[in-house]
Amino acid sequence: MVHAMRHAWSVTLSLLLPLLGAGLAPHEGHAADEGRQRGDARRDALRALCQRLEIGLGAVVADVGCGDGPDSMVFAEVVGGSGTVVAQEIDTAKLRKVVDAAGQRGLHHVVPVLGRSDNPHLPDGYADLIYMNRVFHAVSDPDLPQPLDAAWCASALPLPPADQAEVVFVGLDRGRELLPALRRKLGPTARLHDIVLEEWAIAKDEVPAPSADSASDVLRTADGDLPMLTDRTLHAAVFADSYHRLWEPAKLLDRLRQCLRAGGAVVVLDRIGLPDESRRLAGHHRRMARSQVQEDMRQAGFTQVQELPAPTPDRFLLVFRAAPE
Repeated sequence: MVHAMRHAWSVTLSLLLPLLGAGLAPHEGHAADEGRQRGDARRDALRALCQRLEIGLGAVVADVGCGDGPDSMVFAEVVGGSGTVVAQEIDTAKLRKVVDAAGQRGLHHVVPVLGRSDNPHLPDGYADLIYMNRVFHAVSDPDLPQPLDAAWCASALPLPPADQAEVVFVGLDRGRELLPALRRKLGPTARLHDIVLEEWAIAKDEVPAPSADSASDVLRTADGDLPMLTDRTLHAAVFADSYHRLWEPAKLLDRLRQCLRAGGAVVVLDRIGLPDESRRLAGHHRRMARSQVQEDMRQAGFTQVQELPAPTPDRFLLVFRAAPE
C-alpha cells in the first residue's frame, strides 16, 4: 500500500487512540444521545487528525476498508470538491451503500474502488493519506497466495460429471476463481451452493465476492451450521482457500457428513500453515496446517482417501469421504 502514496502518511486506528478515543468511549445518557455524541466526537477527531497531518482542500485520501463509508464522508468534507476520497472495500454491498450515501450528500468526489484482500487496487503514487479503521489486523503476511489454475483444479477434483450433481462450494480470495471452473465441469443444470461463512461475513446480508458464475444459490452459515441443507443430498463439498476461516468446524462438518450421498467427497484446498498456529491466527494468515484439517475431519467422521498433487507449492489438496460406521 505504501506505493499508492504521494507522501508518507499511512494511518491505522491503533495509532489514533489519543485522537479517536473520545469517538469510541461510552457516554452517559440515552442511547440516541450516546450515538450522536460518539458520531460528533469521531468527526471532530478525524478533522483534528487531518489538521495535524496537513490534509486539507485538494488532498487525496484513501479510506481502505471503508465499510459503509461514515469516515469517507468526513474526509470528503475535509478535502472538498477539489480533492478526492477513494472509498475502497472488498464487499460490493457495502460499496453500493457508500455510493448511495455520497450521492445523497452531493459528494461526487468520493470514488468507489472494489479491491481484494490481497490487492487494494489503488494507483501508485496517488494518495496523500491512506487510512485504515479496524482493517490492519486482517492484513495477511506479505506471503500472498499464489495464483490458481482454476481449470486444472476443477479437472483434478473427484466430482460427478452428471448435470444433476449438487455441490457445496466455500471459496475465498483466489479460491473463488474455482467456482466458474466448477460450473463448466458440472454443466449448467448442476446445483451449486455458494456458501458465505459467518466467520468471514461482517453483515447478515453479506454476499460472496463477484464471480463469473451467477447461477449459484447463496447460503449463509448460522451458528456454524447449514440447516437449510437438511433435506438435500450432496455429491461433494469443496473448500477453496477457505477452510482456514472455520474457527469451530464441527457443526458444519457434521452437517456435510449427514447430507453427503454414499461415495460423496469433501475436498479441502488451502494454503500450508504452521502446526502450532491457533485457529484465529491461522485465519488471519489465511492458511491452515494440513494436520489440523486431518484431525478435524477424523473427529467429524471422515477418512482421508487421497492427497492430490498440489496446484501450487504453497497449498495442499486433500480428499475425504465419510468413514464406514
